[in-house]
Amino acid sequence: MSRMMKFADVLKALADRKGGRDWALVAEMAGMHYDTLARIARGDIGNPGVLAVEKIAAALEKIEAAKAKETSA
Repeated sequence: MSRMMKFADVLKALADRKGGRDWALVAEMAGMHYDTLARIARGDIGNPGVLAVEKIAAALEKIEAAKAKETSA
């Protein structure tokens, strides 16, 4: 990862992609259930743990990198 996303950054990135296919893709790439990701994004899980946040951040960064690659091609 180029830089570690903070938990607040992860929450904002999830809010920007609220619901639908984007959350499903993030959850799949992070290796967690969609419902767990949604509960974290809604704040129902206030402290999801460092590992979960790192997995979500990595998934978000991979998605952004793929989108950037598509637009530059």
